[in-house]
Amino acid sequence: MKVIERSLSNKALAENDYRDRFELEVQTGNDTVRSLAFADGEPEDANMARDFNGVFNIVLLLKAAYDAGKNGETWSHTEEDLED
Repeated sequence: MKVIERSLSNKALAENDYRDRFELEVQTGNDTVRSLAFADGEPEDANMARDFNGVFNIVLLLKAAYDAGKNGETWSHTEEDLED
């Protein structure tokens, strides 16, 4: 299982008025890719129907992690900067 965590670089964060974005991507041995993303949008948009719509993938990510561990897959974690 490969987990990739992405968020804005310091430069991109400053250019975006310090509104960050977080992405999490999980790739499993059977080529299944699951992801979720959260953005620092306008406060009025920060609700379950807009910026937080990725929460519906949390259970899928947990199940993928559980299945990968059960199947003996190795774990790797990387962090990447987003520039846009």
